[in-house]
Amino acid sequence: MKMDPFIEAEEVAGHSVKHCCELFEVSRAAYYERKKAVPSTRELSDAELTSKTAAIHTESKGTYGSPRVHRELVKRGVDCGRRRVRRLMACAGLEGRHKKRWRKTTVPDPAAERAKDLILRQYFPKGTDLARWDRDDLDAVALALNTRPRKTLDWRTPAEALDALLQSTGEAGVATTG
Repeated sequence: MKMDPFIEAEEVAGHSVKHCCELFEVSRAAYYERKKAVPSTRELSDAELTSKTAAIHTESKGTYGSPRVHRELVKRGVDCGRRRVRRLMACAGLEGRHKKRWRKTTVPDPAAERAKDLILRQYFPKGTDLARWDRDDLDAVALALNTRPRKTLDWRTPAEALDALLQSTGEAGVATTG
């Protein structure tokens, strides 16, 4: 925490700066040096380099990132490091444009075979020929699948959701669960 605002307030109030600096364990020389607010040579060179990087970034219409800006600065004869350029560009809020990540989209082939029903795997092993099961077994599986609660229906069965919908419209309920 910087103590300079507290020391300045005490100085304005007419209290001793020496006593205040001793209390905060800050040297008076450092306090008065910071009070002068003379920028260091590094701050001055950073400001100059920031203006050059901003100019190059603007010339490239915002497309150049720090590697290209650094390369351009070296071509122009400016001696600087790539990490310094990256730091200054980040502080100035400058960043280059980059391509968006390409995502492959799928276009279904109308002649291709339709996808298998993956829910049936809960009841039959993968690759089972359903023709070997009789109609009663398939009806039992269909009943189990159609009467199970669903997350999209707030964990209600489809029959319960339909019944609630019909009751909300004022009609008598039609749907019942097995």
